[in-house]
Amino acid sequence: MTLQFFIHSKLKRAKAVALIDSGATKNFMNLKYTKYLQLLIKCLEEPWSLFNVDGTTNKSRSLQFYMDLQVQTGT
Repeated sequence: MTLQFFIHSKLKRAKAVALIDSGATKNFMNLKYTKYLQLLIKCLEEPWSLFNVDGTTNKSRSLQFYMDLQVQTGT
């Protein structure tokens, strides 16, 4: 995913495009494990195709399920 953004300095403003790293490498969980933990999983209306950084199709092919995860950091 890419994001267009502007950088502002004292002298000028510049437009740039950045590649967004979703950080999803370690945010996936095995479906069998979610069932074992009895977590509430939801089915996507349409599966999402998964691609590697080089553009090839990921061996998992698609993402079909998801779950809402509440995360708290700090105090």
